[in-house]
Amino acid sequence: MPPGTHASLGASNAHRWMQCPGSVALEATIPAPPPSPHAEEGTEAHEWAERAIEHAMSTEAGRTLNPLQAVGAPKDMWEPLDVYVNYVTEVASRPGAVLALEKRLSLEPLNPPSPMFGTGDALVWFEDKKELHVIDLKYGKGVVVEAEYNPQLWYYALAAAVTLRVAPDTIHVTVIQPRAYHEAGPIRSQVIEWEELVNWKKVLFAAAERTTKPDAGYEPGSWCRWCRAHAVCPAQRDLAVEVARSQFDAEVMPAVPSPDSLTEDELAHVLKHASVIQAWLKAVEERAFEILYTGQEITGFKLVEKRATRRWADDSAAAKYLENLIGEDAYERSMISPAKAEKVLKGKLPAELVEKHSSGLTMAPESDKRPGVTAPGTEIFLLGTGGSDTGTPEKG
Repeated sequence: MPPGTHASLGASNAHRWMQCPGSVALEATIPAPPPSPHAEEGTEAHEWAERAIEHAMSTEAGRTLNPLQAVGAPKDMWEPLDVYVNYVTEVASRPGAVLALEKRLSLEPLNPPSPMFGTGDALVWFEDKKELHVIDLKYGKGVVVEAEYNPQLWYYALAAAVTLRVAPDTIHVTVIQPRAYHEAGPIRSQVIEWEELVNWKKVLFAAAERTTKPDAGYEPGSWCRWCRAHAVCPAQRDLAVEVARSQFDAEVMPAVPSPDSLTEDELAHVLKHASVIQAWLKAVEERAFEILYTGQEITGFKLVEKRATRRWADDSAAAKYLENLIGEDAYERSMISPAKAEKVLKGKLPAELVEKHSSGLTMAPESDKRPGVTAPGTEIFLLGTGGSDTGTPEKG
């Protein structure tokens, strides 16, 4: 994208700088890396979706045919993008609708402390109802995005009202994330009253103002995940050291303690910050790789080739060779998965053909929405330790 496309106080990273004001200045010291394959895929998906919606809205015929197919979108994008294209097309086809796609939105008329702008994927305005729809496509499948009280969506809503010069009574902010599972489905919305949004503007601008201060502080949390300054952040470093030192008496950490030696409170303390520390360590490794890759040195480390894997130099030549020698044994065949079968069939399979098997148990914080389960062997454990006679383990 061209320079100036992203604002340091943009909507897409508002969840981070509103929580951690110091991250803005610190991130500015880190060169921006080239777009990742995931980011490039997301950009491509947005471009195809925009073309498909424009095609669908241009003629009646465009709405009856698959617009993604009509504009030449890659076939593997048809199914996920259909959800977004169909939703936007349906809302924009209602009487009185005015549609804007990939619209640059700016808060400049409100005199923000720093440039604040972003791009709204799809905006639909109804003058007669004083109703604004702000629809955001999330093509990623790694991180589930919530619609309720999402600062990016509220930012877009405020900027959309300012840019379009409208004063809606109600705003519908909607996340469409077709490739990530959510119990509420791929389309999730929240309705905001105009007064709520106007009051939130004070919160947004106060947070923006804090980022401009020389003493803007750092606050580690889940929002650190996409921060370019993750690896050099002093708060991340201090948190990692604090959690580690809390388990040792020595100033300089000796060996890592055995988990068996930690109390339940100590385990909880480490677990509470584990994801943040793991993300920081990963960021440190990535930063070190970048330094070595550009020809600089880091004492004690170097770049080496990964373990080589073998593959056919020419699939056709290899197939001919193997078919002559071993015939059908040159090939392996296996049945496709239920998920892939439903994609091919474009419908659900009969219930009696499919059963669910748990892939195991994992640990999650109490805030996780999934219900807790009793682990196998808990009864044995409780019987052996004088546990509760109710059969329900006590929370530690």
